[in-house]
Amino acid sequence: MTVIKIQDQTNVVAVTETDVITVAVLEVGPQGPPGAGTDLNYDQTTRLLTSSTGADVTLPLFTSAYAGLTPSSGGVTTTFLRADGTWAIPPSADVTIGVRNNTASSIAKGTPVYLTGSSGTTLTIAPADASTEATAARTLGVVQNTIGSNSNGTVLAVGELTGLDTSTLTEGAVIWLSETTGQLTTTRPTQPAHGVVIGYCVKSGGGTSGIIYVKVDNGLELNELHDVLIATPLTDQALVLAADGLWNNRTIYASTTPAGLGTAAVGVSTTLARSDHVHANPTASQITDSTTAGRALLTGADAAAQRTSLGLGTAAVQNVGTSAGNVVQLDGSAKLPAVDGSQLTGLPPGTTDLGYTAATRLLTSSTGADVTLPLFTSTDAGLTPSSGGGTTNFLRADGTWAAPAGSVTSVAFTAPTGFSVGGSPITSSGTLALSFAAGYSLPTTTKQSEWDSAYTDRLKWDGNSTGLDAATGRTSLGLGSLATQSGTFSGTSSGTNTGDVTLAISVADVFDLSGQELRADDPGADHLLFWDDSESKLRHLSLGTNLSITGTTLDATGGGGGVTDGDKGDITVSASGATWTVDNDAITYAKFQNVSTTDRLLGRSSAGAGDVEEITCTVAGRALLDDVDAAAQRTTLGLGDAATLDVGTTAGTVAAGDDSRFAGANLLLNSLCI
Repeated sequence: MTVIKIQDQTNVVAVTETDVITVAVLEVGPQGPPGAGTDLNYDQTTRLLTSSTGADVTLPLFTSAYAGLTPSSGGVTTTFLRADGTWAIPPSADVTIGVRNNTASSIAKGTPVYLTGSSGTTLTIAPADASTEATAARTLGVVQNTIGSNSNGTVLAVGELTGLDTSTLTEGAVIWLSETTGQLTTTRPTQPAHGVVIGYCVKSGGGTSGIIYVKVDNGLELNELHDVLIATPLTDQALVLAADGLWNNRTIYASTTPAGLGTAAVGVSTTLARSDHVHANPTASQITDSTTAGRALLTGADAAAQRTSLGLGTAAVQNVGTSAGNVVQLDGSAKLPAVDGSQLTGLPPGTTDLGYTAATRLLTSSTGADVTLPLFTSTDAGLTPSSGGGTTNFLRADGTWAAPAGSVTSVAFTAPTGFSVGGSPITSSGTLALSFAAGYSLPTTTKQSEWDSAYTDRLKWDGNSTGLDAATGRTSLGLGSLATQSGTFSGTSSGTNTGDVTLAISVADVFDLSGQELRADDPGADHLLFWDDSESKLRHLSLGTNLSITGTTLDATGGGGGVTDGDKGDITVSASGATWTVDNDAITYAKFQNVSTTDRLLGRSSAGAGDVEEITCTVAGRALLDDVDAAAQRTTLGLGDAATLDVGTTAGTVAAGDDSRFAGANLLLNSLCI
């Protein structure tokens, strides 16, 4: 950038803003002859233009009111010179709305507001909140600058707003309209409060350092969707797709309508109404809460136990048909089909009367031979023999009644001293674990050999006797009579010595203490004795800075204090090290405590709020949870196709055992197989 051009008698010189130049100015006039001049000097750092013959001047910078030098920019390519003489990034295309505050109080900058009406020329506003439809559904944005009572201002609908206190918001998080009037939050309000997105937190900070990006999304109510048409909604209604492509509200079933599993399943609390108007067990993805009945299904040991929980009868596991063990289904004419050659809806004349005497097991026939029904045996099917009553006897496989032999109800395991037993007693199933108690271990072969050698040496010491014999032990060690003497030793002696002997040995011959001799008196300070391997001697270890000895304790003091504030990875430290906060999403599943065993769901079965608890889920429970639909769940439960039929007298229903059409009807006994 060229800021000055100087033309002398020979050429034109271009000077940039970073040059310091000296210019000779030719003076013409009465001050002197041609050739006498004034020297100018310019310092770009201070903008000072000095003169060799007169006053100096500081050249001004450009401002909105006066021309001047362009101010330094810092060299950033994304900033531009604004009309006020400052460099800044050009603003984005913000969307603002002119409004009027016709409330009795001023509305502060950053306050979320909603549309209350119009003054005739300008929209009117008031502070918004998420608690009601009226104060949330028509949220416009946030106030760009504080608007006084009965004054006009602007609301930012889309764009960035700076200069706010956002210390209560989380950076990068969605900003929601709070249930508190005029407030923002990064915690989504809980229904029935309205979920209105105000924007996003760009920077979390106190004072005026916070920044948010505003982009309001009011969301839609269910009846505001373009393909939903709700008229006079009622409790227990659902949306049904109509032929015109619209979703309409409709009552699917009444509280007295039998469940889809038939009359035998009336009262089952685990069925839901499907879109085809049939009641069926919900899939795992449809379960939103756990009731007592729901947990009974999940914890059922098998399909039979789960059918019991559902209150199903024995007909639930039968199929529809006319064969043995089938449930009879009414035909298209709402009549019972022929069973075993007889037409129950129109019995022909000429029937066979059967009679049965329980005491003799005699089955009599009015038209043929009688037969005595056999008892059950180990080889043939038959009637259960009389038991004589009582609750302690059971039918055995050989056809006799007897009290069962005793059974094991608990297994316990004990071990001698030195061992620890885990898992005892076992009352149902489990594993017994045997381990060494604290302080005990099993020696290896090598260690055992060493113990054996030590025992042998002990026998040498005490002369193979149980009592210690010192004289024999000294003999075993090869000691002379000198070993029994006492006193001091000095000088050099050889041969056999008796009595007291003095042996003079300098401590310096044993210890090298570098001027600090090992002696009985105080060495002048606390010291530690250590082995200097390089010198192969014991030496004193002097205490360094911040170390001291109190009695037998080595103390360390000073050295600075604690952990400094800041983000330490998964933990943020604040309050001068007093507060440690685990970062969001930092704890992985692997860092949770282990589940106690398999087949457990995490939830809470105890009443009220509280800690997460383990809820037992059996293999049968999991089999129900992972079934793709109700049909698969009926298969898991072992249900036949009769389970989805109702009891009745119309086509497609099954006949109940007490159907009046069965009353007084006699079956033609074509054959009787025992």
